[in-house]
Amino acid sequence: MPARFIRGAVLAATIAGLVAAGHGLGLTSQARAESFKAGTYNIHIAGIFSNGGWGIDDWIETRRWLVLDVINANQPDMMGFQEAFARSNRFGATTQQTSFGAVFEGTKYRFYTWEVVSEYNPTPSENNWNPIIVNTERFTHVAAGSRTVNFQTYLGDDAWDDYFRLHEIFHDDNPNDGEFSSHSLAPQRYVNWVVSEDQRTGGKVAFLTSHYETFIGVNRYRPTDMNDEFGKTYGELFDDFSDLVNDSFGYASREIDAQAEQLRALHGDHLGVVIGGDFETRDASLPAQMAFTQAGYEETYRYTHPNSNMPRPTQGIDVMWAKTADFAIDAADYDRTDYTNLDGSIRASDHKPLFTVLTQTVISLPADLTGNGFVDFEDLTVLLANWNQQVRADEGNLVNADTTPVNFEDLTALLADWTGPGPEGSPEAALNTEAVPEPSALVLATLGLIALCVCTRRRRLRIEWLSFLKNPSGGFAGRPDTHRVE
Repeated sequence: MPARFIRGAVLAATIAGLVAAGHGLGLTSQARAESFKAGTYNIHIAGIFSNGGWGIDDWIETRRWLVLDVINANQPDMMGFQEAFARSNRFGATTQQTSFGAVFEGTKYRFYTWEVVSEYNPTPSENNWNPIIVNTERFTHVAAGSRTVNFQTYLGDDAWDDYFRLHEIFHDDNPNDGEFSSHSLAPQRYVNWVVSEDQRTGGKVAFLTSHYETFIGVNRYRPTDMNDEFGKTYGELFDDFSDLVNDSFGYASREIDAQAEQLRALHGDHLGVVIGGDFETRDASLPAQMAFTQAGYEETYRYTHPNSNMPRPTQGIDVMWAKTADFAIDAADYDRTDYTNLDGSIRASDHKPLFTVLTQTVISLPADLTGNGFVDFEDLTVLLANWNQQVRADEGNLVNADTTPVNFEDLTALLADWTGPGPEGSPEAALNTEAVPEPSALVLATLGLIALCVCTRRRRLRIEWLSFLKNPSGGFAGRPDTHRVE
C-alpha cells in the first residue's frame, strides 16, 4: 500500500475523530450586548398659511430649535419624525423639512430625507414627510429607502372615493365647500427605513417610520339623521367610514411588516427591527395594531407599563414596536416636558416624543467567515481557498493567525463549529440538527476538495519540473529559478 495513501487514511481518521468529539474543539462564540435609544416624534406640520405658532415663520425662527432641544435632552441614537412638511412655500426652496435638516449640520446626526434625490432616494416626493436621524458616532450607514403604501390601490377606486368623501363629512367644518379645513388626506403613505450597523457589537438595526395621517374621530351628527348624498343615516355612514379607515390602517401595518421582513432577508445577520411612528390609534383590538402583534411585535410602552393607568400624550397614537426575539425592551416613555419659547406662546409640537431603550445581544461565531449567521460550506470554501496561506482570521486562519498559515487546525475548528445552512432570513433554523450534515460527510467532502487541490498542484509542479530538465536555462515557466519543489 503506498505510503501516501496510508498517511492520508490516518489523517482522515484523525480529523473525523476530532470532529466527532464535538464542539468542545470549536472556537468560543462571543456574545456582545449593548443598549441604544430609539424615538418617534410628530413635530406638527408647518403649513404655508398656518398661524397661531404653527406657520413656517414660527418653525424656522423658533420651533425647529425647540425640537432640537428635545433631541439634545434625550440623545436618541435613531429617531423618526412625522409631519415634516416637504412642499415648497413662499420661501422658495426652503421647506419645513430642509430647514429641519439644516439644524443637524455639523452634529453627530445624519439626516435622512426623502423629499430630495439622494443615493438612497432616486424619486423625491413632496408628500413624504417622515425624515429619520441616526447617530453616526454609534451607527454606520448600511442602507436606506422608502416604500409607498397606496390606500386607493388597495381599496379600489370606488371605495377610495367613498373614503375621501366620508373623510370630508366627518372631519371638515364645511364638508361641502370643496376645501379641507382640518385634516388633509392623500392616498399614499410612506414607510421610510434606514439600516445601520452598531459599531460596538456589529449588530444591525433596521428603523422604520410612517404616519397613517388620518383618524376615525367621532360622529358629529345625530346617528339617525339621513344623509341624502349616500342615502344612509349618519350612524351607518360613520360605521362605513370606520371600517374603511381600519381596513386601510391594517393594510399599512402589514406592508410595514412586509418591508421589515424584506430587510431581514437582505441584512439578516444580526438584524433587529424597530418601528416607530404616528399610527393614529393605541387600541390593541384594531387592525392597525393587531397586524403588528400578530407578526410578533410588542408595543413598547404597553410592554413596559402593563398596569399603568396614566394617560398617554395625544391619546397614545405615537407608538413604537419591537420584537423580544430581537431585543430586550428595557424602557419606553414619553418626554412629557413642555418645550416652549420664553413666554410659552410657541410649543415645539402638539405631540410628545416617545423614546424606547432596547438592548441587542449579538452572538458571533468566529468560524462564520462570510458573516451570514451560519458556519457552512460558504465558510469552508473561504478557508480552502486560502489553504496553506498566511492570512487573517476572517479569511480562514482561525487558530494561530499570527504564527501559522491556514492548516488542519483551522479546518478542525471550523468543522467543530459547523451549523449548516438555514432557510433564508431564518438563522435560528440552522440550529436544527436534522439540517446539519454528518461529520463524516463533512470530512469526506473536505478531504476530497483538499486532495483535488493537492493533486492538481503536484501535477502542475511535475510538468514544470520535467520542462526544466529538458531546458534548464529556461527555469520554471512563470516562476523564479529559485522555486523549491516540496
